[in-house]
Amino acid sequence: MLELLVRNFKENGIKLLLEHGANVRDLLNMVGGAAAADMDFTHMTVERTHFIKRGYRHLLGDMLVRLPLRVRTGTKSIFVYILIEHQSDPDRFIMLRTAEYLVEVYAWQKRAWENKHSSTTGLLLQPVIPVVFYTGTEHWKNIATLTELVQEGSRFEPVIPHIRPHYLNLPDLAVETLTGCTEPVPPANVESVTGATHSSRKAFICRTNEDRMRPGRQNH
Repeated sequence: MLELLVRNFKENGIKLLLEHGANVRDLLNMVGGAAAADMDFTHMTVERTHFIKRGYRHLLGDMLVRLPLRVRTGTKSIFVYILIEHQSDPDRFIMLRTAEYLVEVYAWQKRAWENKHSSTTGLLLQPVIPVVFYTGTEHWKNIATLTELVQEGSRFEPVIPHIRPHYLNLPDLAVETLTGCTEPVPPANVESVTGATHSSRKAFICRTNEDRMRPGRQNH
């Protein structure tokens, strides 16, 4: 697995950064994730699941993380999943892949329940937040909806699944939008991480370095 990561580092290296809770928190904040303030990123774990399809090019770039979510009514907390789909190239049918992943994650939760219970009575599935994270150099302004990908889609819109994943286009972000960087990053390392603009990549990677160096900071 490590050899595969190194061999495909341009496509999959971003996953190494997103295994740190602080970076996933910043990612959600940049896309306006309303629930991010109630998530405990210090206890985030990466789920090693089998349903990330091997037929897809970016096998190691897609990842699923799990973390506690504080429920505002009372002190109870639940778990929430964040499905991060890293794209280094535009994919016109990314919405179809996202829909497939979401169904798989919810079905996986149901199977896990059924392995421990004789009935689905009382089962409530845990939220899954999809995020498409684009770091390529080609222009990719918006993600096509499933309705736009179906012939006569507008006519059949009520029966076509409607999903709205968060979309973060890293090359289009101003450096000021990202956290400032005080630690220099070797240009060779920056160039190898993604295909995004140099300045955006540098700011994103620097944030990881700063989190690691901050006194008392836990890396999750």
